[in-house]
Amino acid sequence: MLLNEQAQQLQELNYRLELHSSEEADKNQTLGEAVKSLSEAKMELRRKDQSLRQLNRHLTQLEQDKRRLEENIHDAESALRMAAKDKECVANHMRTVENMLHKVRDQISLSRTAASRNDFTLQLPKLHLETFAMEGLKGGPEVVACQAMIKSFMDVYQLASSRIITLEKEMISHRSHIATLKSELHTACLRENENLQTMGSRDHSNISIPSRAALPADTVDVRDILPLQAELDTTYTFLKEAFSNTLPHPLSSHSSPVAMSANAKRSPQIGL
Repeated sequence: MLLNEQAQQLQELNYRLELHSSEEADKNQTLGEAVKSLSEAKMELRRKDQSLRQLNRHLTQLEQDKRRLEENIHDAESALRMAAKDKECVANHMRTVENMLHKVRDQISLSRTAASRNDFTLQLPKLHLETFAMEGLKGGPEVVACQAMIKSFMDVYQLASSRIITLEKEMISHRSHIATLKSELHTACLRENENLQTMGSRDHSNISIPSRAALPADTVDVRDILPLQAELDTTYTFLKEAFSNTLPHPLSSHSSPVAMSANAKRSPQIGL
C-alpha cells in the first residue's frame, strides 16, 4: 500500500517535472524568438538610423545648394541691375556729349557764316570726366571704354582747336602783312604812273623802254603778280589753301622804275 502511494507520488512528480520542463522549453523557445526578434528589430533600427543619417546629409547638401543658388540668383540680379544702371548712365552721358557737340557744331557754323570774325575764339564743349562720378558709374568695362574714348576724342579735339586758333592768328598776321604790301604796291604804281605821265608830257620820243629780256633777272613785272582776292571765311579746312592763294610774289628791292613805269597802265587789272 505504501509502495503504491510512493509510486503514485513519484509519477505525479515526474508529470510535474515534465510539465515544468515543457514550460521551460516553451519559455526558452519564446525567449529565443524574442531575442531573435529583438536582434532583427535592432538591425532594422540600425538600418533605419543609417538611412536617416544619409537623408540628413543629403538634406544638408540640398540646403547648401539652395543657399548657393539663392546667392547666385541675388548676385545675378544685382549684376543685371548694375548693368542696366550703367547702360542707362552711359546712354545719358553719351546723349549729353552729343548735345554738347551739336552746340559746338552750331556755334562753329554760325561763326563761319558771320559777316565779320570779331576775333572769334572757338569755344570748347564743357565735357568733364567727373560727370561719371556724379552719375554713379563705378568702372565697368563698357564704362571704362566709353570714358577712354571720350577722353581721347577731347584730347584730339582740343589739339585741333588749338591748331585752328593758331592758324587763324597766323592768317590774320599774314593778311595784315599782305594789306601793307598791297598799300605799298598801290602807292608805288600810282607814283610810277605819275612819273610816266610827267615824262611823257615832256618828250614822248625820247623815252626808252627796255625789253623784258633786257631787264634784270630779279626784276618783277607787275603783270606777274596775280590778282589778290579776299580770304574766304567759310571753313577751316581750306585755311592752308586760302593762305597759299593770298601769299604775294616776292618783290625785289632792286626793281627797275622803268619796268614799273612801262607797266603802270596795267595797274587797274591788279586786284587792289
